[in-house]
Amino acid sequence: MANQDLMRMLTGISSGQQPVMQKPVAGSPNFRGEFAAQQNQRVSQGLGRAMRGGAPSDQEKMAMAEAKLDLTSVKGLTTLLKLQQIRGDMVGAAKTAAKIQAMNAAGPAAEKEEKRYQEKLALDRRRTEATEQTAAASATRADTDRIKAETARLKAAEPKIYKPDIIKDAKNNTWTAISTDPANLGAIISQGSTRTQAQQDAADEEETQKRINKSRQLIMKRDVLISQAANIRSALKEADDKAYLDVETGFAIQKANPMYGVLVGEQTYQKLADSVASVQSAEALNSLAALKAQSSTGSSGLGATNAMEFSALQDKIRRLNPDVPSTLEAGLQAIERHLDNIIRIDGGLEPIIDWDDPAYAHMVQTKLDGSRAYSYDGISWYNIETAAE
Repeated sequence: MANQDLMRMLTGISSGQQPVMQKPVAGSPNFRGEFAAQQNQRVSQGLGRAMRGGAPSDQEKMAMAEAKLDLTSVKGLTTLLKLQQIRGDMVGAAKTAAKIQAMNAAGPAAEKEEKRYQEKLALDRRRTEATEQTAAASATRADTDRIKAETARLKAAEPKIYKPDIIKDAKNNTWTAISTDPANLGAIISQGSTRTQAQQDAADEEETQKRINKSRQLIMKRDVLISQAANIRSALKEADDKAYLDVETGFAIQKANPMYGVLVGEQTYQKLADSVASVQSAEALNSLAALKAQSSTGSSGLGATNAMEFSALQDKIRRLNPDVPSTLEAGLQAIERHLDNIIRIDGGLEPIIDWDDPAYAHMVQTKLDGSRAYSYDGISWYNIETAAE
Protein backbone atom coordinates (compact mmCIF):
# COMPACT_ATOMS: atom_id res chain seq x y z
CA MET A 1 0.00 0.00 0.00
CA ALA A 2 2.93 2.35 0.82
CA ASN A 3 4.48 1.59 -2.58
CA GLN A 4 1.21 2.41 -4.34
CA ASP A 5 0.95 5.70 -2.45
CA LEU A 6 4.54 6.61 -3.41
CA MET A 7 3.85 5.75 -7.06
CA ARG A 8 0.71 7.87 -7.17
CA MET A 9 2.43 10.76 -5.38
CA LEU A 10 5.42 10.92 -7.79
CA THR A 11 3.82 10.05 -11.13
CA GLY A 12 0.05 10.11 -10.77
CA ILE A 13 -0.24 6.40 -11.73
CA SER A 14 -0.75 3.25 -9.73
CA SER A 15 1.82 0.53 -9.10
CA GLY A 16 -0.35 -1.86 -11.12
CA GLN A 17 0.81 -0.17 -14.35
CA GLN A 18 2.93 -2.55 -16.47
CA PRO A 19 6.64 -1.59 -16.75
CA VAL A 20 8.22 -0.76 -20.08
CA MET A 21 9.21 -3.94 -21.95
CA GLN A 22 12.90 -4.70 -22.36
CA LYS A 23 14.41 -4.71 -25.83
CA PRO A 24 14.11 -8.25 -27.36
CA VAL A 25 17.40 -10.04 -27.98
CA ALA A 26 17.94 -11.05 -31.64
CA GLY A 27 18.30 -14.80 -32.06
CA SER A 28 16.40 -15.65 -28.88
CA PRO A 29 13.61 -18.27 -29.13
CA ASN A 30 10.88 -15.70 -28.57
CA PHE A 31 12.47 -12.91 -30.58
CA ARG A 32 9.71 -12.62 -33.20
CA GLY A 33 6.95 -12.69 -30.65
CA GLU A 34 8.66 -10.16 -28.39
CA PHE A 35 9.46 -7.89 -31.32
CA ALA A 36 5.89 -8.03 -32.60
CA ALA A 37 4.52 -7.36 -29.10
CA GLN A 38 6.75 -4.31 -28.72
CA GLN A 39 5.79 -3.03 -32.16
CA ASN A 40 2.15 -3.32 -31.15
CA GLN A 41 2.91 -1.56 -27.88
CA ARG A 42 4.63 1.32 -29.70
CA VAL A 43 1.65 1.69 -32.02
CA SER A 44 -0.66 1.68 -28.98
CA GLN A 45 1.54 4.27 -27.26
CA GLY A 46 1.44 6.46 -30.36
CA LEU A 47 -2.33 6.19 -30.54
CA GLY A 48 -2.60 6.79 -26.82
CA ARG A 49 -0.50 9.98 -27.06
CA ALA A 50 -2.67 11.19 -29.94
CA MET A 51 -5.83 10.51 -27.93
CA ARG A 52 -4.34 12.34 -24.95
CA GLY A 53 -3.65 15.37 -27.09
CA GLY A 54 0.14 14.97 -26.80
CA ALA A 55 0.13 14.53 -22.97
CA PRO A 56 2.88 12.20 -21.62
CA SER A 57 2.03 8.57 -20.81
CA ASP A 58 2.20 7.06 -17.33
CA GLN A 59 5.62 5.57 -18.07
CA GLU A 60 6.87 8.95 -19.28
CA LYS A 61 5.53 10.58 -16.12
CA MET A 62 7.45 8.02 -14.08
CA ALA A 63 10.66 8.76 -16.03
CA MET A 64 10.18 12.52 -15.53
CA ALA A 65 9.62 12.01 -11.81
CA GLU A 66 12.84 9.99 -11.56
CA ALA A 67 14.76 12.70 -13.46
CA LYS A 68 13.80 15.25 -10.77
CA LEU A 69 15.23 13.16 -7.93
CA ASP A 70 18.42 14.38 -6.21
CA LEU A 71 20.61 11.31 -6.74
CA THR A 72 23.46 12.86 -4.70
CA SER A 73 21.44 12.46 -1.47
CA VAL A 74 20.40 9.38 0.49
CA LYS A 75 16.77 10.57 0.37
CA GLY A 76 16.75 10.81 -3.42
CA LEU A 77 18.45 7.43 -3.85
CA THR A 78 16.00 5.81 -1.41
CA THR A 79 13.03 7.09 -3.46
CA LEU A 80 14.68 5.82 -6.66
CA LEU A 81 15.22 2.41 -5.02
CA LYS A 82 11.51 2.11 -4.18
CA LEU A 83 10.48 3.06 -7.70
CA GLN A 84 12.88 0.51 -9.19
CA GLN A 85 11.49 -2.17 -6.89
CA ILE A 86 7.91 -1.26 -7.89
CA ARG A 87 8.56 -1.63 -11.60
CA GLY A 88 10.66 -4.81 -11.11
CA ASP A 89 14.09 -3.37 -12.03
CA MET A 90 16.01 -5.60 -9.60
CA VAL A 91 19.44 -4.93 -11.20
CA GLY A 92 19.00 -1.17 -10.92
CA ALA A 93 17.63 -1.55 -7.39
CA ALA A 94 20.71 -3.54 -6.33
CA LYS A 95 23.06 -0.85 -7.71
CA THR A 96 21.07 1.92 -6.01
CA ALA A 97 21.09 0.04 -2.69
CA ALA A 98 24.89 -0.29 -2.94
CA LYS A 99 25.20 3.48 -3.50
CA ILE A 100 23.03 4.18 -0.45
CA GLN A 101 25.12 1.85 1.70
CA ALA A 102 28.38 3.47 0.50
CA MET A 103 27.02 6.98 1.11
CA ASN A 104 25.87 6.08 4.63
CA ALA A 105 29.28 4.58 5.39
CA ALA A 106 31.19 7.66 4.16
CA GLY A 107 30.38 10.05 7.01
CA PRO A 108 32.56 13.13 7.62
CA ALA A 109 35.92 12.22 9.16
CA ALA A 110 35.54 14.92 11.80
CA GLU A 111 32.37 13.32 13.17
CA LYS A 112 34.12 9.93 13.25
CA GLU A 113 36.98 11.52 15.21
CA GLU A 114 34.53 13.08 17.68
CA LYS A 115 32.71 9.76 18.12
CA ARG A 116 35.99 7.90 18.68
CA TYR A 117 37.04 10.45 21.31
CA GLN A 118 33.71 10.21 23.18
CA GLU A 119 33.84 6.41 23.13
CA LYS A 120 37.39 6.43 24.53
CA LEU A 121 36.42 8.94 27.23
CA ALA A 122 33.39 6.82 28.24
CA LEU A 123 35.55 3.67 28.33
CA ASP A 124 38.12 5.36 30.59
CA ARG A 125 35.37 6.47 32.94
CA ARG A 126 33.87 2.98 33.10
CA ARG A 127 37.27 1.49 33.87
CA THR A 128 37.86 3.98 36.66
CA GLU A 129 34.41 3.33 38.16
CA ALA A 130 34.92 -0.42 37.93
CA THR A 131 38.28 -0.14 39.69
CA GLU A 132 36.75 1.91 42.50
CA GLN A 133 33.83 -0.47 42.95
CA THR A 134 36.07 -3.54 43.05
CA ALA A 135 38.42 -1.95 45.57
CA ALA A 136 35.56 -0.79 47.82
CA ALA A 137 33.84 -4.21 47.75
CA SER A 138 37.01 -6.12 48.72
CA ALA A 139 38.23 -3.77 51.42
CA THR A 140 37.32 -3.93 55.09
CA ARG A 141 35.59 -1.09 56.85
CA ALA A 142 38.90 -0.09 58.46
CA ASP A 143 40.58 0.23 55.07
CA THR A 144 37.81 2.24 53.40
CA ASP A 145 39.23 5.69 54.23
CA ARG A 146 42.73 4.66 53.17
CA ILE A 147 41.48 3.28 49.84
CA LYS A 148 39.46 6.43 49.13
CA ALA A 149 42.44 8.62 49.89
CA GLU A 150 44.66 6.53 47.61
CA THR A 151 42.05 6.64 44.86
CA ALA A 152 41.83 10.42 45.12
CA ARG A 153 45.61 10.67 44.89
CA LEU A 154 45.70 8.47 41.80
CA LYS A 155 42.96 10.53 40.15
CA ALA A 156 44.86 13.73 40.82
CA ALA A 157 47.97 12.18 39.26
CA GLU A 158 46.17 11.06 36.10
CA PRO A 159 46.83 13.24 33.08
CA LYS A 160 43.89 15.46 32.24
CA ILE A 161 42.17 14.74 28.96
CA TYR A 162 41.72 17.88 26.87
CA LYS A 163 39.01 17.69 24.25
CA PRO A 164 40.35 19.09 20.93
CA ASP A 165 38.60 21.85 19.04
CA ILE A 166 37.26 20.69 15.68
CA ILE A 167 37.33 23.47 13.08
CA LYS A 168 35.45 22.92 9.83
CA ASP A 169 36.24 24.87 6.68
CA ALA A 170 33.13 24.69 4.50
CA LYS A 171 34.79 26.65 1.70
CA ASN A 172 37.65 24.16 1.29
CA ASN A 173 35.70 21.13 2.57
CA THR A 174 38.23 20.30 5.31
CA TRP A 175 38.31 19.80 9.08
CA THR A 176 41.17 20.40 11.53
CA ALA A 177 41.57 19.10 15.11
CA ILE A 178 43.31 21.77 17.29
CA SER A 179 44.87 20.90 20.67
CA THR A 180 43.48 22.59 23.80
CA ASP A 181 46.18 21.08 26.03
CA PRO A 182 48.22 23.95 27.61
CA ALA A 183 51.39 22.00 26.83
CA ASN A 184 50.85 22.36 23.07
CA LEU A 185 47.93 24.77 22.89
CA GLY A 186 46.86 25.54 19.33
CA ALA A 187 48.89 22.76 17.73
CA ILE A 188 47.29 20.85 14.85
CA ILE A 189 46.57 17.27 15.93
CA SER A 190 45.11 15.99 12.68
CA GLN A 191 43.42 17.15 9.49
CA GLY A 192 41.10 15.64 6.93
CA SER A 193 38.62 16.26 4.17
CA THR A 194 34.84 16.31 4.48
CA ARG A 195 34.44 15.59 0.78
CA THR A 196 33.22 12.27 -0.49
CA GLN A 197 35.54 10.39 -2.81
CA ALA A 198 33.42 11.42 -5.78
CA GLN A 199 33.65 15.09 -4.79
CA GLN A 200 37.43 14.83 -4.31
CA ASP A 201 37.83 13.15 -7.70
CA ALA A 202 35.79 15.92 -9.33
CA ALA A 203 37.92 18.62 -7.64
CA ASP A 204 41.13 16.89 -8.75
CA GLU A 205 39.83 16.66 -12.31
CA GLU A 206 38.96 20.36 -12.29
CA GLU A 207 42.49 21.29 -11.13
CA THR A 208 44.03 19.02 -13.78
CA GLN A 209 41.94 20.68 -16.48
CA LYS A 210 43.02 24.13 -15.29
CA ARG A 211 46.69 23.13 -15.53
CA ILE A 212 46.15 21.68 -19.02
CA ASN A 213 44.40 24.86 -20.20
CA LYS A 214 47.16 27.07 -18.79
CA SER A 215 49.88 24.99 -20.47
CA ARG A 216 47.96 25.09 -23.74
CA GLN A 217 47.74 28.90 -23.55
CA LEU A 218 51.49 29.17 -22.89
CA ILE A 219 52.30 27.00 -25.92
CA MET A 220 49.91 29.02 -28.11
CA LYS A 221 51.59 32.26 -26.97
CA ARG A 222 55.01 30.78 -27.72
CA ASP A 223 53.91 29.83 -31.23
CA VAL A 224 52.53 33.34 -31.85
CA LEU A 225 55.77 34.98 -30.64
CA ILE A 226 57.88 32.63 -32.78
CA SER A 227 55.79 33.61 -35.81
CA GLN A 228 56.11 37.32 -34.97
CA ALA A 229 59.89 36.96 -34.44
CA ALA A 230 60.12 35.31 -37.87
CA ASN A 231 58.37 38.35 -39.40
CA ILE A 232 60.89 40.71 -37.75
CA ARG A 233 63.82 38.63 -39.01
CA SER A 234 62.30 38.52 -42.50
CA ALA A 235 61.88 42.32 -42.51
CA LEU A 236 65.50 42.76 -41.40
CA LYS A 237 66.75 40.46 -44.16
CA GLU A 238 64.69 42.25 -46.80
CA ALA A 239 66.05 45.62 -45.63
CA ASP A 240 69.62 44.31 -45.74
CA ASP A 241 69.15 42.84 -49.24
CA LYS A 242 67.68 46.07 -50.67
CA ALA A 243 69.78 48.64 -48.80
CA TYR A 244 71.80 51.23 -50.77
CA LEU A 245 73.32 52.48 -47.52
CA ASP A 246 73.92 50.62 -44.28
CA VAL A 247 70.61 49.43 -42.83
CA GLU A 248 70.59 51.69 -39.79
CA THR A 249 71.33 54.82 -41.83
CA GLY A 250 68.72 53.85 -44.42
CA PHE A 251 66.15 53.35 -41.68
CA ALA A 252 66.94 56.75 -40.18
CA ILE A 253 66.42 58.44 -43.57
CA GLN A 254 63.16 56.56 -44.19
CA LYS A 255 61.86 57.50 -40.75
CA ALA A 256 62.72 61.18 -41.26
CA ASN A 257 61.45 61.26 -44.86
CA PRO A 258 58.68 58.70 -45.54
CA MET A 259 58.71 59.57 -49.27
CA TYR A 260 62.28 58.28 -49.49
CA GLY A 261 61.01 54.97 -48.11
CA VAL A 262 58.30 54.87 -50.75
CA LEU A 263 60.51 55.81 -53.72
CA VAL A 264 63.89 54.33 -52.80
CA GLY A 265 63.84 52.24 -49.62
CA GLU A 266 60.71 50.28 -50.59
CA GLN A 267 59.34 51.03 -47.09
CA THR A 268 61.57 48.41 -45.44
CA TYR A 269 61.71 50.51 -42.27
CA GLN A 270 57.90 50.69 -42.05
CA LYS A 271 57.61 46.92 -42.55
CA LEU A 272 60.09 46.31 -39.73
CA ALA A 273 58.39 48.86 -37.46
CA ASP A 274 55.01 47.23 -38.07
CA SER A 275 56.43 43.76 -37.25
CA VAL A 276 57.91 45.03 -33.96
CA ALA A 277 54.68 46.86 -33.10
CA SER A 278 52.68 43.63 -33.44
CA VAL A 279 54.88 42.04 -30.75
CA GLN A 280 54.62 45.12 -28.51
CA SER A 281 50.87 45.66 -28.93
CA ALA A 282 48.73 46.23 -25.85
CA GLU A 283 46.78 43.07 -26.65
CA ALA A 284 49.97 40.96 -26.75
CA LEU A 285 51.31 42.40 -23.48
CA ASN A 286 47.92 42.03 -21.78
CA SER A 287 47.78 38.35 -22.74
CA LEU A 288 51.19 37.84 -21.15
CA ALA A 289 50.03 39.64 -17.99
CA ALA A 290 47.00 37.32 -17.81
CA LEU A 291 49.20 34.23 -18.16
CA LYS A 292 51.53 35.54 -15.44
CA ALA A 293 48.57 36.01 -13.09
CA GLN A 294 47.52 32.37 -13.65
CA SER A 295 51.03 31.01 -12.99
CA SER A 296 52.71 30.20 -9.71
CA THR A 297 54.15 33.36 -8.13
CA GLY A 298 55.29 32.05 -4.78
CA SER A 299 57.92 33.89 -2.76
CA SER A 300 60.55 31.15 -3.17
CA GLY A 301 61.69 28.34 -5.44
CA LEU A 302 60.69 27.95 -9.06
CA GLY A 303 57.51 29.95 -8.42
CA ALA A 304 59.53 33.13 -7.86
CA THR A 305 61.79 32.26 -10.82
CA ASN A 306 58.72 31.80 -13.02
CA ALA A 307 57.45 35.27 -12.08
CA MET A 308 60.90 36.72 -12.78
CA GLU A 309 60.99 35.05 -16.22
CA PHE A 310 57.62 36.61 -17.07
CA SER A 311 58.86 40.06 -16.02
CA ALA A 312 62.09 39.63 -18.01
CA LEU A 313 60.11 38.49 -21.06
CA GLN A 314 57.84 41.54 -20.93
CA ASP A 315 60.86 43.82 -20.47
CA LYS A 316 62.71 42.34 -23.48
CA ILE A 317 59.60 42.77 -25.65
CA ARG A 318 59.29 46.44 -24.66
CA ARG A 319 63.00 47.04 -25.46
CA LEU A 320 62.70 45.88 -29.11
CA ASN A 321 63.61 48.99 -31.17
CA PRO A 322 63.35 49.08 -34.96
CA ASP A 323 65.56 52.23 -34.95
CA VAL A 324 68.50 50.10 -33.73
CA PRO A 325 68.26 46.99 -35.93
CA SER A 326 71.62 45.63 -34.75
CA THR A 327 70.07 44.84 -31.33
CA LEU A 328 66.95 43.11 -32.59
CA GLU A 329 68.33 39.58 -33.07
CA ALA A 330 69.75 39.43 -29.52
CA GLY A 331 66.44 40.70 -28.18
CA LEU A 332 64.47 38.08 -30.12
CA GLN A 333 66.71 35.28 -28.83
CA ALA A 334 66.26 36.53 -25.24
CA ILE A 335 62.46 36.59 -25.71
CA GLU A 336 62.44 33.02 -27.00
CA ARG A 337 64.72 31.88 -24.15
CA HIS A 338 62.53 33.42 -21.42
CA LEU A 339 59.35 31.98 -22.93
CA ASP A 340 60.93 28.49 -23.19
CA ASN A 341 61.93 28.74 -19.52
CA ILE A 342 58.36 29.65 -18.53
CA ILE A 343 57.06 26.58 -20.37
CA ARG A 344 59.74 24.34 -18.78
CA ILE A 345 58.88 25.57 -15.26
CA ASP A 346 55.16 25.04 -15.96
CA GLY A 347 55.99 21.42 -16.89
CA GLY A 348 57.99 20.88 -13.66
CA LEU A 349 61.38 21.08 -15.40
CA GLU A 350 64.41 23.19 -14.43
CA PRO A 351 64.83 26.29 -16.62
CA ILE A 352 67.91 26.79 -18.80
CA ILE A 353 69.47 30.00 -17.52
CA ASP A 354 72.62 31.94 -18.43
CA TRP A 355 73.93 32.61 -14.95
CA ASP A 356 76.30 35.27 -16.33
CA ASP A 357 73.27 37.40 -17.24
CA PRO A 358 73.14 40.35 -14.76
CA ALA A 359 69.37 39.79 -14.42
CA TYR A 360 70.13 36.67 -12.35
CA ALA A 361 72.95 38.16 -10.23
CA HIS A 362 70.83 38.04 -7.07
CA MET A 363 70.56 34.24 -7.43
CA VAL A 364 74.34 33.64 -7.76
CA GLN A 365 76.90 33.32 -4.94
CA THR A 366 80.70 33.12 -5.13
CA LYS A 367 82.15 30.50 -2.78
CA LEU A 368 85.42 30.67 -0.83
CA ASP A 369 87.28 28.60 -3.45
CA GLY A 370 86.25 31.04 -6.19
CA SER A 371 83.62 28.79 -7.76
CA ARG A 372 80.02 29.91 -8.08
CA ALA A 373 76.66 28.42 -7.09
CA TYR A 374 73.06 29.35 -7.80
CA SER A 375 69.84 29.03 -5.81
CA TYR A 376 66.18 29.51 -6.60
CA ASP A 377 65.09 29.96 -2.97
CA GLY A 378 68.23 31.09 -1.11
CA ILE A 379 68.29 27.81 0.82
CA SER A 380 69.42 25.07 -1.56
CA TRP A 381 72.55 25.89 -3.62
CA TYR A 382 73.87 24.18 -6.76
CA ASN A 383 77.30 24.50 -8.38
CA ILE A 384 77.58 26.39 -11.67
CA GLU A 385 79.72 24.41 -14.07
CA THR A 386 82.15 26.51 -16.09
CA ALA A 387 82.96 25.91 -19.74
CA ALA A 388 86.32 24.36 -18.75
CA GLU A 389 84.56 21.82 -16.58
